[in-house]
Amino acid sequence: MNKALIGKIVNGLLVVAVLWVLANRLPGIIENFKKQNQPAPSFAVPLLDGSLFESQKAGKPLVIVFWATWCGPCEVELSRVQKLVDDKVIPADSVLAVSSLEDRDLVQSTVNLRKYSFLVGVDISGHIAGQYGVRATPTTALLDQNHQLTWITTGLSPLLEVKIRGLFK
Repeated sequence: MNKALIGKIVNGLLVVAVLWVLANRLPGIIENFKKQNQPAPSFAVPLLDGSLFESQKAGKPLVIVFWATWCGPCEVELSRVQKLVDDKVIPADSVLAVSSLEDRDLVQSTVNLRKYSFLVGVDISGHIAGQYGVRATPTTALLDQNHQLTWITTGLSPLLEVKIRGLFK
């Protein structure tokens, strides 16, 4: 085979891969977009420290990250959020990482290992993730001080830091 033919085959495969990704991700992107600028679902979740977090009572902007201990992209997103907390861009008590359908002890040991300093809730039933329509982790939701969902995204987002900084201006 000549180089031109190999190049065309590789380009064709790349186009097919991109179209496949778009076809699979587009419904979730559209669904998330429709939720924006709507009242956020209210919930209460037990935190690892034993207290109860009630979203409706927060009265301040919130970053909510739905995550799983086994999820590599979740670790990346949460480390980016932790850096914003460490750099004093956002307060630790304005971040809530919600682990769903996982054992509390596993979540606690993961939080200790990764040294997360923000709030961590354990949604053992998965009900809260269901309220937010979480289909995959990480899913990040930003709520303003009026409990409006200003932005929601699934997966690694290149806009994460920009959106969070904008929420806390």
